[in-house]
Parts: sequence; C-alpha cells; structure tokens
Amino acid sequence: MSIERPALAVRRDLTQALKQQIKRTGEQESTVRGGDWRLAVVTVVGTDGTVTADGIPCRRMEFYPNPVVGDVIAITQSSSGNWLAWGRMVADTDGIGTRLFKRKTILTGPRTSATPAADPHLSVTLAPNASYTLEVFAKWSGDGASDINWSWIVPASATGSWVCYAGDTAMTALPTTMRSIDTSVNGGSRSFGVISTVIGVAMSGTVNTTTGGTFAANWGAQTGGGTGVTLYEDSWIKLERMA
Repeated sequence: MSIERPALAVRRDLTQALKQQIKRTGEQESTVRGGDWRLAVVTVVGTDGTVTADGIPCRRMEFYPNPVVGDVIAITQSSSGNWLAWGRMVADTDGIGTRLFKRKTILTGPRTSATPAADPHLSVTLAPNASYTLEVFAKWSGDGASDINWSWIVPASATGSWVCYAGDTAMTALPTTMRSIDTSVNGGSRSFGVISTVIGVAMSGTVNTTTGGTFAANWGAQTGGGTGVTLYEDSWIKLERMA
C-alpha cells in the first residue's frame, strides 16, 4: 500500500529543488551573476588589439603590450558579456616588455685594485632565451693616475654588444667604442678616462641569453695603486626585454 506524502513536504522539496536550479543557472549566466574574472591561456594573438584565451575573444588593456601565444593572463567579463584581457601573470621568467632597473643609492669605492669586481647595486637577473635592450648611466671619478676598467658579468653563453660614450684614457676625445659582451670577466672590458671631477657617461647595447642568470656591472681600476676610482650614487642600469 502506497503512502502519500503530505502536501507540505512536497512543496518544501519542490521549493528546494527550484532554489538549487536557480543557483546553478545564476552561476553560469553572466547577466545573473554580474562580472567576474579568471585565468586563461592565450591561443591566438589578433591584429586588432584582441587575444583569444581558452576560446574566448578578449580586448587587451593598454598595460598588456606584446602578447604572445602561451601567456597566462587574467581575463574579466562584464555583466553584458564582454571580455577584457587585463594582462599576463608573473611567471618564473620575465615576459616581453618587462623592465629591470637598478640604481645605486650610495657610492662604491674608491677601488684601487686592478682586478674588477661586481658592483654591489647594479645587478639584475635575466631570463633564459631572451633578448634585452641595455641602457646605463654611470657617474665616476678618480685621481687621474688610474683610469676605470669596465665590463659585464653575464649568464653563460650570453651574447650582445655595448657602446660607452666616454672619454679615452687620456680624456682627450669622446669615442663611441663598441665592445662585445663576453662570459669572461675581462673578455669585454674597456678602459675609460677619469679625472678628479665627477663625470657622467652613458652606455647602451643589447644582451641575448640562452640560459638565465646574473647580469651585473663589473669594474675596477685600470692599474693598481693610486687613490683609485669611485662609482657614485644615482648611477643606474635598465634592461627591457624585447624578445
């Protein structure tokens, strides 16, 4: 013999079922739940300022330059259903457009040794399989008896070139001397003239890596003895990834 459930219990169960269905529908419908955001992987880079991530076409924000396939990005949806790509997430390596900047807040020196050493402030970590532009501003001085010897510490197998707009060792000319970046501490070194007055010089170039690692200014006196050479606060290096 069947037993009929009370009408009140049936209504209660039906009400609960309807609530659950409404909740599930709202979770999936943007017009109900409003805006949200999520992580997605870029699969297509458009030529009109858009990317497609996880099959969703998204308009890129101004601060998401140089997108590439494989970027993990944050995307967000409006209540009307439109999608925006906010930008890539920070990863173990730096993405294209990333800027690395270091500035000296205190001077270093005087250094009297002819053996160059890494600067304690002007050092950054480069990503593997990347290309960077290099910009430098350096302030130095010395007693004139010994010039400054400048080179770079770079990751293994790194390549590139740099130019320094500075005086020759006699401070009689302003050459633009191209030097190759080398993995050896002394491989790409160049000597530049210093005087007792603090002077500022500019450098620029490119750095290409196959393995990641430290990139640092490496400098010292050209010859030992004398009162040495000093590198001053507000000297800086800046590298921007371009590939």
